[in-house]
Amino acid sequence: WLGNNLITTIDFEIGNLVNLKKLYISELLMDTIPEGVFRLSSLKHLLASNLGLTSIPSEVANLQNLTRVNFSENELTDIPEHLLKLNLKHVSLHKNKISTLPDLAWPRIKTLNLSNNNLTTVNQLANLTTLTELSLADNSLTCLPDLNQLTSLRGLYLAHNQLTEMTANLPTVLLVDLSHNKLEKINLVAPSMRVL
Repeated sequence: WLGNNLITTIDFEIGNLVNLKKLYISELLMDTIPEGVFRLSSLKHLLASNLGLTSIPSEVANLQNLTRVNFSENELTDIPEHLLKLNLKHVSLHKNKISTLPDLAWPRIKTLNLSNNNLTTVNQLANLTTLTELSLADNSLTCLPDLNQLTSLRGLYLAHNQLTEMTANLPTVLLVDLSHNKLEKINLVAPSMRVL
């Protein structure tokens, strides 16, 4: 764990740590991910938040064992194609500047946090059928796409948007947060829901 230090560069050959499973390089005084990180073939978790990243290097696609990434609190404006090539289960991209989404297709995804971005639409979610938790809070959403295909969804966080209507059939959802919107109409079918 190297986070929360005054490190401006990683001088040692980090790429030689071939058995490293988790790497936490958040809140350092560097604005790029060291090249050696992309040779860590055993890496499963990469936490690279609050680094001032403006893009995710294409070499991240070399990390085929990654299941969890956190690129939160950076300056990212999009989700690059090379990140979509990974078989990720947990993706956190909150507190960035993402305004549009590509077609998202992570076949094993469980959690996706896109809160605190600049999203106005999210029509690219239909392929995320294994998703259990989705956070889209603190964006500028005015409407939602049909979420019926998200058949594994348990938690849906939509607070602090501009939604005026919520219509959805969410049979597996346990929790929905719709606070701080402009809702005038709710038509929500969610027989398993425990918290609203």
